[in-house]
Amino acid sequence: MKKYNNIERIRNRIDDLDLQMLKLLSARGKLVQRIGGIKKKQGKQIRDPLREHAIIRGLSLNNLGPYSLEDVQLVFRDIIRSSYALESRSGCDYDSGPTVEKKRSFRYNQVVLVGVGLMGASLARDLLKRGIAKKVIGLDSCPATLRYAKKNKIISDIATDVPRTLATSDLVILATPVRAIVNQIQSLAAVIPPTTLVMDVGSTKTSIVKTADRCFIAGNFVACHPMTGRALSGPHSSVEGLFEGKVCLIVPGNKNQKKFLEQAKGLWEKLGARVETVSVAQHDRWLALCSHLPQVLSFVLLRTAVKKIGLKALVKVAGPGFKEQVRLAGSDARMWTDILLQNREHVLVQLTAFIAELGRMEQLIQKTDERKLFECLRNTACLQRNLLTAFSR
Repeated sequence: MKKYNNIERIRNRIDDLDLQMLKLLSARGKLVQRIGGIKKKQGKQIRDPLREHAIIRGLSLNNLGPYSLEDVQLVFRDIIRSSYALESRSGCDYDSGPTVEKKRSFRYNQVVLVGVGLMGASLARDLLKRGIAKKVIGLDSCPATLRYAKKNKIISDIATDVPRTLATSDLVILATPVRAIVNQIQSLAAVIPPTTLVMDVGSTKTSIVKTADRCFIAGNFVACHPMTGRALSGPHSSVEGLFEGKVCLIVPGNKNQKKFLEQAKGLWEKLGARVETVSVAQHDRWLALCSHLPQVLSFVLLRTAVKKIGLKALVKVAGPGFKEQVRLAGSDARMWTDILLQNREHVLVQLTAFIAELGRMEQLIQKTDERKLFECLRNTACLQRNLLTAFSR
């Protein structure tokens, strides 16, 4: 009985804290509305990526647990997204009572999602919630994944008759690891109608686009890469709004028809993404540097730290900076094995460049060349500020 009473007291305290947080959130919302009104008068854009980055970074550095850095960032990104919505509606009558939701006009009657992991499940959530798709049918090699997704209403149903389901779809999205996407293009193309838009969300494009050009002769396959994600995997880690405010790269092949490219662009914009078009060569070269190399560095840093001082010591001394650097090391191993091997040529080039730059830093420290080391760090800090300024434009 005593244990029960202790639990009740703790729960009462949690309830009190929840009410306090709600009051603070309301106060924040009112300030946000005021900012929105000022921005509109001054003709400024609602979204401020530089400010958003500063908020998330400041909170991350001050996170003392027990919630993980990932969870804290996720919560506050949701708050920031909601705040943008408040800002954009500033000046409206917020006490006008409930509104009647307009009847939804579905762009796609049936979407087939091949791969219901983090990315696929997050797509499914947004397609259904935003009224872009009437239903999303899931197809995955793991039955447990499909059962979880259906039970939690992430997808509408599970594909049973795969050829028939694909043949009656008006959008197919391949959201599996890269090597699996290449195989799926070859095995599924024959049963997908030439009028159906087919997209992938893979992280490398050379093999995907080459295979798609050969298999989808109607030009209805559009290679896409939304630049977002989480250091987690599976449908249980999926979230709504994952693509909001993020860049999505569209990578045209030689066979693409303009109408399908425009259709794909429109879809990503409805999901809140900013669309950029790049060539296959640009994509794989740039992503090797901006996405694949950071992933390798995170893996290597964590392995080095554990090997040198062990997990117990890391728990005692590691601060937010270290946690931020190794966050990516928890990413899906199967997916990243495929990515690094599929894009190995460009990844190796960038690794070589990084090792050379690391060697120059090592020499400055070894020679205790204070002046040159200071200049190097100062110049790099200036580059970082310029980068953040460019992001905010």
